[in-house]
Amino acid sequence: MMLQSLLHYSEQNNVDDDGDFPPLLRSVIRPASHCPLFDLKIEEEHTWPCANLLNGNARYRVQYQNGAHLVMSDNRLLVVCNSEHFYCPPWNTPIRDACVQQQGADGNSILAVGLADGLYLALLQRNPQLQVTDDVFLTMKQSVEKIVFLRDGEMALCYGNAQVEIYRINTENLQKVSLVSINRNHTLNFFQAVASLWDTRRYRDSAYDSGNGRMFVLSDIDLTVWAYKSTDAFAAVCSVRIQGNVVAVLPSSQLHRYAMLVFNDGGRQPVIVEETFAKRSDETRTVIRLGAVRPLPEDVLLDTVELACQDADGNKILYDSRKCTLVMLTVASPIYEDIFDVVEVVSLLRLSTTAVGVACVSELQDLSASFIVYGKGGILCRIGVRSLGYMFYGLLQKQGLTNVIRASLHRLGPKRGIEALVGAAFAGASKEVLSPLLQEFMQPSFCENEMRVAPGVNGIISLVNREITLAECLWNAPFSWHLIPDLERIALQLWAWHEKLEALLRPYGWLDCPKQLNLSWNGFVATSHDHFTIRTALNTQAMLLETLLKGLRDAGVLCWLYSLLLRGKPGIDTMRQNRLKPIVWGDDPSTTIASLCMETLLTADGFVMSQLEARKNVLPIRARHAISIHLCISGNQPDAALAYACDNVRSLRHEQVFGYVAEKLEGTFPERMPHLRLLLCWLRYNRGAIVELLEMLERYRISESSEQLKLRLGVVLQAVTEYPALQHAVVRWMVNYPLEDDRVMGFAELLEEHSVVIDEPQTLTALFFVSWANRNRRPALAARGFCDIARGRRRLALPSRILCIKLALEFGPTASEQLVYFVLLLQEELAEAIEAAWRADAAQSDSWREGKVEADVDELRHSYLDERRLFQLAGEYKEQGGAKVQLDLLKVHPETPEKVTVEVLHELLEFLIRKGMSATEAARNVVREYYDGYAAGLPLLPFVALLAQHGVSAEEIATLLQSSGVPTYAVVEFFFHFLDERSEGLTFKKGSLVTTLVAMVAQLSGESRDICAAYLLERIQNLLEDEQKAMAATITTNKILQESDIMQLQRAESLLKRPRTVSPP
Repeated sequence: MMLQSLLHYSEQNNVDDDGDFPPLLRSVIRPASHCPLFDLKIEEEHTWPCANLLNGNARYRVQYQNGAHLVMSDNRLLVVCNSEHFYCPPWNTPIRDACVQQQGADGNSILAVGLADGLYLALLQRNPQLQVTDDVFLTMKQSVEKIVFLRDGEMALCYGNAQVEIYRINTENLQKVSLVSINRNHTLNFFQAVASLWDTRRYRDSAYDSGNGRMFVLSDIDLTVWAYKSTDAFAAVCSVRIQGNVVAVLPSSQLHRYAMLVFNDGGRQPVIVEETFAKRSDETRTVIRLGAVRPLPEDVLLDTVELACQDADGNKILYDSRKCTLVMLTVASPIYEDIFDVVEVVSLLRLSTTAVGVACVSELQDLSASFIVYGKGGILCRIGVRSLGYMFYGLLQKQGLTNVIRASLHRLGPKRGIEALVGAAFAGASKEVLSPLLQEFMQPSFCENEMRVAPGVNGIISLVNREITLAECLWNAPFSWHLIPDLERIALQLWAWHEKLEALLRPYGWLDCPKQLNLSWNGFVATSHDHFTIRTALNTQAMLLETLLKGLRDAGVLCWLYSLLLRGKPGIDTMRQNRLKPIVWGDDPSTTIASLCMETLLTADGFVMSQLEARKNVLPIRARHAISIHLCISGNQPDAALAYACDNVRSLRHEQVFGYVAEKLEGTFPERMPHLRLLLCWLRYNRGAIVELLEMLERYRISESSEQLKLRLGVVLQAVTEYPALQHAVVRWMVNYPLEDDRVMGFAELLEEHSVVIDEPQTLTALFFVSWANRNRRPALAARGFCDIARGRRRLALPSRILCIKLALEFGPTASEQLVYFVLLLQEELAEAIEAAWRADAAQSDSWREGKVEADVDELRHSYLDERRLFQLAGEYKEQGGAKVQLDLLKVHPETPEKVTVEVLHELLEFLIRKGMSATEAARNVVREYYDGYAAGLPLLPFVALLAQHGVSAEEIATLLQSSGVPTYAVVEFFFHFLDERSEGLTFKKGSLVTTLVAMVAQLSGESRDICAAYLLERIQNLLEDEQKAMAATITTNKILQESDIMQLQRAESLLKRPRTVSPP
């Protein structure tokens, strides 16, 4: 409520309390030599360098702008800046105006010269000496009477017909300069340009109010106000006809909403520009109101006033050229003459030579403004306006702390009395002298539960509001390079006010507020639930005063930070989006200060960093933390940065800057894992940080590699000795992750490395960790644990099961473990075969079949199947290759019935042929893979039958079987079945069969050869005898041999009868 009252007051009192127009005051005339209000310093020896180069008989004019004196003499221009000066070459036409504006951080400037026939624009370089880098001349149809830099890179030209045009200044790396009109395309400006062709007005003067962005252009007929419209076009928004001989216009100032017209006789007429709503419309329109003319006193007779100037406080200097007289005007209370009401003091100064210019100058090192009066040869004099406080300080020095002094303060009244006391402090009066004088101004009044602040406090509120209003005008101003020193100056001024007020109020306890009260405020009247006492009333008033002083300090800090931000990041205008007063009197200005400080730190400018470091004590704690961290970062000091952050972790959390600091350190020194280490430090003070730590670990698990996560977990596990609860939480986080996660192996290694023991594993992951830890100490127990995981009933991905059984097999594998591994590999093989086949035929599948396949594949990939279930499931997918899985299962069982094997072999061979293999290749591949390892003996019949069915001869079949790994003796024995007609459904010609057998018997050796040869010889002889008997009986049967068979049998018989040698026919 208090802050709202202060904000409301500041919004309602942005201008003088005098109303729309300043009041008509009683005038007092005093000669300059006898008027202490004006500090007059005559410059006896100041002359311009090389003044002889100027045109001695020409019309002189001198202007001051942005630290430079611009001396114009007809067609010559001298630029004097500090100890340097620069002459421009003479032009062909007279100079109408000149303007200089800083351009860039290195001090380079833009010089613009308005001439009768155009505009000259030059880019000035300061180092190593003042010189022109580039220049351009633009010819104009009208004379350029006035040049105003509106905002960075934008310039307004006021022509001889009182029209205005806006140009954009382009500089290429501060090496080239050019000028482009930026508003000719606006419709409004187009019509104004057309109308200007018939305009008979003539330019007289102009003034620019940078705070409101308004330009006042005075012609011989009217006064026109130019401003930015909603379309961002700079255009004339209103005008008013003038009466009388008006020679100059002074802009509205930072503290006064009215501009001022100056007449040739020294009369002044206030001008107010207002925004009003148009009738029956939501649109606003701009209107001008003229106040009553304020003439000079009757004793002051002037008729040729040509020069006029004013400062921010409204003090004015006029110059009459015919009488060579300066008229100095100020509103004051000349207490040195016992005048305590507010009067207009008019002071005259007769000059010994002609004045050619007057200017108001504000320097960074001088908090008050002063006037400069120029002559043809140099500066004639400097004039300062002394404040009420300075005059009161003078009385104190002369008279001491007397009753007369106290009476003077009383007659000034509370508001101006407080102004006098504070001003005296600025003038040099000691707080010991001034503090006692506050007594009668600082007593609050109260009645029951209502308290009204003291009149003197109202005066302090007014003074504070005045200073913050000045600051806000700069805060809202468009960017220009001179805005930076202006902001620095106003920041110093605000801090000085804070210092002086605190020094006045603190000694006598006016700021003592030990107890915070629950109050409501209406303006500056406080209401409480309890009756006020003198103690609680003073306490309440002190709360308000403390808030006022804090507002001064905060406003100064904000302006200072803004100036630093502009140094590091020129042209930024984010601050203009938020007005200064709502920030200062808002609920939490420290947040805005900290945010602005952090934005300023991002510029990484060396000068800015040094300034922040030097004055960081004026900043909120969170901003100080940010500065300290950035200093360590800019110095590449990771250890120092991390140590500072860890030492101040409680403050970082309290100030809500923990995340900011962690982010900056993480982005600069990621290898030090600062965010994680800061959280571990925070655990000392808050066990709740464990949750935040686990959330961080989860983010790392998702976003970082396994190695990076392992490093971070290593840091955490190193800290668990200090925090047992942390170990429990981290281990629980690990064991609750699925075993399928590829980071689990890294977790296991870390737990083993840090000797973390899990007593009762409740999850598969926990059992894995326990088994991993037992590898070296209890390998048998580790193998059993891994095997239990691999064949367990819980849902687990197949790769994880295979990984676990592989780990189990490393420790002296048992038959059961080998079988588990074998089955798991078959599950993987079957799943891949089903998926591959299903993808190929997905377009022709139905939903039921699709669901069945998905369920079966899921079972294969996430469960451990016993052999029976796997054999059954593989049989359902014979066409997809399931027969091979079945055969793999059968081959390890010696009791497998041959009939089952034959059926499976048949399905497998058919599958291979469907996949594109030839019968020969399919048979060869299966025999080679399974013959030797098939525990029950691999039947050869399915292979021979398949080959015979595909037209392969007995000799080729025998050769294929032998080359595929079947022993010759086994092939011989198998082919005897065909010779004896013991194979149903499959026959070979006796001749070719015997020939094949003879060739294979020849390959045998030893007793086997003899036995087989004898048996084969016997069978051949029996076949021949049966044939002879059949022929003798002239019986024709199916068993009768063909002629070729008989010949082959006879030849085989003769071969077998040869001793110890058998060669193929």
